[in-house]
Amino acid sequence: KRAVFHCPKCTTTATGTGDFLCDSCDLEVHRHVKRRNHIRTQIPDVTAREAVHKIMGCFKYLLARKVLVAKCRLEFQRFFDPPTKTYFYFRPSIQETSWRKPLCLKEAELCPYPSFDDYVFRIQGLARHKAARNYLIELIRQTYDKIF
Repeated sequence: KRAVFHCPKCTTTATGTGDFLCDSCDLEVHRHVKRRNHIRTQIPDVTAREAVHKIMGCFKYLLARKVLVAKCRLEFQRFFDPPTKTYFYFRPSIQETSWRKPLCLKEAELCPYPSFDDYVFRIQGLARHKAARNYLIELIRQTYDKIF
């Protein structure tokens, strides 16, 4: 089966409801080069209650994942080993070290929090960036005023 699109111009269809594209309009919509190889599929019949349940399940999963990563950040510490040039993970609560990243992190990484000096450097950099931007805008205004 193939999905059909809503068509406000078509007044009659095979079902007689006028809610979907007739075959000629459907072919016209898919004639464009970008849609030439588009595979049409049947839209699944899902009730509103099932859809809400699935969406809520996704949000619950994402929230639980976020909490798990936060707890994992508290539980593990990452250190760099210069001789091997790799990171290892230390769990202070049970005095355990491991070369493998904890599974609960997946693609997230245990990066150390920035120090006070890192914050100072970032703020100074932003201040310099803003001053340079304002200077450039003023030069552009002066040049624009000279030309016009």
